[in-house]
Amino acid sequence: MPRIASAGLHVLPGTGHLSPLEAPLALASALRDFVAELESA
Repeated sequence: MPRIASAGLHVLPGTGHLSPLEAPLALASALRDFVAELESA
């Protein structure tokens, strides 16, 4: 992350490597927020 200026960390509690299956709505929300930040930059 230190090498990418706009990088961030978002932890999805209770998930592992299969976060799209374990928490699809939370992952979609995090991705939506990320894309919105890119679009507003």
